Amino acid sequence: MGVLQIIQLGAKPLPSGTTLEQVERNTSEALKDLEPRPELTIGRQIQNKDIFQITSEWNMTSGSANQDAPSLRKSFVQSVESGYDNSHSVFHVALNRSAFGKDGPATERVVEYVQNFFPASEVTPEFQKKIEKDFLEFDEIYKAGVAGDKLKGLAFGWVVEELEHDDIKGDKAKCFTIMRGWGEMSHFEESLKQEAYQKAIQILFAWGAPFKMWHIERNI
Repeated sequence: MGVLQIIQLGAKPLPSGTTLEQVERNTSEALKDLEPRPELTIGRQIQNKDIFQITSEWNMTSGSANQDAPSLRKSFVQSVESGYDNSHSVFHVALNRSAFGKDGPATERVVEYVQNFFPASEVTPEFQKKIEKDFLEFDEIYKAGVAGDKLKGLAFGWVVEELEHDDIKGDKAKCFTIMRGWGEMSHFEESLKQEAYQKAIQILFAWGAPFKMWHIERNI
């Protein structure tokens, strides 16, 4: 699998008057000399429209391309951030499947992101397997309460970097990230009212882990 790179512009205030169109132009310019090019989408956070998100996936097929991937991702970030000073954040997720392509969540109109934070010192390979197993159990129950084809794709995995979190004292955090596509934001909102969700979510609440959720409305 490739590595998903998420750049969030507006984590700190952006220059006054920054528009989605400007972000798209700057991103296009940053891609100009990159080979191979990543799969990429750009959108705006629904909960905070001052935050723009550039989501890219770097699928490298040859051995040499794999070695070049980190420098290509870094070069892309540097090009994108050049117009925004320190108003961005960036992290990478090793997903269980491609976020793009057939049934990939990244290309849907609305993409849900959930991050669950665990003390890094506790996150062993066995711990990761348990969390993933719990999540799949949650998902089976949750999906049963969503009518038709409103669910548009799912991917999950672990953030490569260790992150800071205010609720995790004396340790860094390892982050389990879920990415799900929806046709409309209203479909997600309706799903939370279903009995299946109320039953399923208890599995995740049992982790006792701080979490963060946001939604991106995709523009390109």
